[in-house]
Amino acid sequence: MVSISSILNLRQLLPMNSRFSTYGAGITVFWQHVMYNRYTIWLLIWAALVISQLTMRTLHENDTLINIHMLEAVHLNGVQRFFFSYSAYIYPQYRQQRPDLIPLREENAYPAEPEEGYGWEKLYMEKLCQYYYEDYGLRTYVVRFYNIFGPLGTWKGGKEKAPAALCWKVAIAKLTGNHVVEIWGDGEQTRSFCYIDDLVEGVYRLMQSDYHQPLNIGQDRMVTINELADMIASIAGISIIKKHIPGTQGVRGRNSDNTRLRTVLGWEPQISLEEGLERTYYWIEEQVRQQYG
Repeated sequence: MVSISSILNLRQLLPMNSRFSTYGAGITVFWQHVMYNRYTIWLLIWAALVISQLTMRTLHENDTLINIHMLEAVHLNGVQRFFFSYSAYIYPQYRQQRPDLIPLREENAYPAEPEEGYGWEKLYMEKLCQYYYEDYGLRTYVVRFYNIFGPLGTWKGGKEKAPAALCWKVAIAKLTGNHVVEIWGDGEQTRSFCYIDDLVEGVYRLMQSDYHQPLNIGQDRMVTINELADMIASIAGISIIKKHIPGTQGVRGRNSDNTRLRTVLGWEPQISLEEGLERTYYWIEEQVRQQYG
């Protein structure tokens, strides 16, 4: 199995001027380099800006131009495989208006109504990957991620994902004795959450395959945000009082259909939500202890 620690160690292989910065809800440039070995040449891009920070101008400059230029550079320089990923924000808003939504299959991206700006750019890039594969034989791999979480990521400051946000709130509640935890909205919005090691494993397996169409990688177990908060509180060993406040909720429901993932790779994420949350919570609790005493 490939672990996140082994992937992070690849940072040591990057040239000194490579950019490598995680950005919580999105990844500005996770890695953007050519990885050489005796068998193949890969170029991988995990690029996205946090959606709340986007303007159409920065989207054009930081996402669209980077992606188009890198894909063309890959083609011109003989790179054999190209990996491109983004989030489930590309799925139509009209399919995500109910907490009990039908899980999203890859073909459900059309008729399109993605997140404004970001989602359209990713769908455009997805089609470019298809055309470069069909026209030039470039082996492109396209993945749609579903709410990835785990330790070592952003855990506070407004850019963190829901699991990390709730982990630090619960840790604060545990350490201070004030068990009131604020939750944006009514807490009945639903999501599925995929642990980072499963993501890395899925990407690794896909890159060994001959599959060149968009593919979901995520868990297909859907929970409410209220349920997520209770699970984390149980891990921490406390009871919490949920205080629902106004705040950004996003779509009412989002969940992955993993039918194609199982068919293509003969695999699906193996780490349970409880296990992933336990690993993540204890790491975040330690960060809280170190920062706040």
